[in-house]
Amino acid sequence: MNAAERERLEAASGKKARAQRKAETAVSPARVSLARPRAAHSAVGAAPLPGAAEHALPPPNALSVTRRPLLPSRQELRKRAASTKLHVLVNCAYDCNSARERQSLAHQLMRVYAANKRHAAAAAGHVLVWRPPADVHARLLKIDVDNWVAFGVVPRPDRGGTAGSAGELSASADEDALAGAASLAACPLVSEHRDRVVVLTPDSGNVLEDVAEDAIVVIGGIVDRTIRKNQTMRTAEALGLAHARLPVQRSLEEAGAASLTRTVVLNVDTVAEAVFRRRVSGVPTGGSGERTGPGSSVACSSRVPGAL
Repeated sequence: MNAAERERLEAASGKKARAQRKAETAVSPARVSLARPRAAHSAVGAAPLPGAAEHALPPPNALSVTRRPLLPSRQELRKRAASTKLHVLVNCAYDCNSARERQSLAHQLMRVYAANKRHAAAAAGHVLVWRPPADVHARLLKIDVDNWVAFGVVPRPDRGGTAGSAGELSASADEDALAGAASLAACPLVSEHRDRVVVLTPDSGNVLEDVAEDAIVVIGGIVDRTIRKNQTMRTAEALGLAHARLPVQRSLEEAGAASLTRTVVLNVDTVAEAVFRRRVSGVPTGGSGERTGPGSSVACSSRVPGAL
């Protein structure tokens, strides 16, 4: 055998070996089956295959797809909001929130906008964030809040800095309540329509049974991990405004969870959504909380204890 024949033989052998290895590692089509597992052997009277029932596919007509409802477009939301007089005013003029709590407040305000869009089909309202701290306003500006539909922000007057910006509680509950009242009194929506205003506060003896179609509902923009009792209540009393709380305690008792009535806390967006739902159904939505604690911001003009 000369050198040329030897080279051809070695090449043929190498090609054949590679083909064999490829065939061994490839997935055989015969091993892949998309057919529905059989519930029993083909033989009459044979026992069902182990696990066949668990892996059997449901019939085509049993399959269903759950789709989330589509949120209204900007144009649709603007159109619906133009036909309503309902306002949710988040009074953020308080200085009791720490830096971490103000960060939480900014996120909750974003979710208030989302809640308004979810209920826009039946109860679109106008949301006004009144004088938020500078850092909260800055966070909202980063996500283009000025272009949100039916959502407005009135910044604080330039005072050369934001009280409590170092993360410290800047005033007592009494002082902060009066400061919040003084700021709220400057809001044209409140001063010009006092008869339509109701301040949500967990410390009120009145229960909010329904929401009028032209109501102006004030929610306290407070995230108090350390409860400051009566703070939003003092704000309402200082201005002589109507006040109420959400029927959280009653709702929990009806649900068999009365033991939670003193520990439930609500975020600002949770309270806002409760207001939107009440406007839609006219009935209590349950679970508001009597105090707005960690990670929550009062929903009821003063923490939201007992506010749903």
